[in-house]
Amino acid sequence: MFSLIRKNYQELSFNQDYQKWIDSNGELPFPNGESKAEFIKRSMRGFRQLLEEVKDSTKPLTIAAVVHGGTIMSIASSILGKDYYDYQVRNGEYIIL
Repeated sequence: MFSLIRKNYQELSFNQDYQKWIDSNGELPFPNGESKAEFIKRSMRGFRQLLEEVKDSTKPLTIAAVVHGGTIMSIASSILGKDYYDYQVRNGEYIIL
């Protein structure tokens, strides 16, 4: 069992690991976590799996994936080719691919 500790950026501002992550533009992995590159790879694996599941449909489909902003940034930057941070969305916003 683990305990979940939530902190905002202000509470983390004195944490050296958090500051290293900020200074790396989010490239370094979180302590005991994955790097941005690993996260993008995992997000794209899930997106490809979604597409694989619907590829044999005999009728046109509209697919909606309800995901958090990091996942949107991962998939959009991989498909559309701009920088990861070019695809930041606010809560409730979306991107059509």
